Amino acid sequence: MVIIGDRNGMQRASGVLGHFASAEEARTCALAYGKEEVDRRASAVDDF
Repeated sequence: MVIIGDRNGMQRASGVLGHFASAEEARTCALAYGKEEVDRRASAVDDF
């Protein structure tokens, strides 16, 4: 799960991201997912 907060204090959470062989693998996946989600949301705001 990834929790992303914006400047206004609003937080959004993802669902379960999967099952991983190690904590490091889970962390790497969560960070990559979070970065992509922030970029996606930022580009959606830029489109308006």
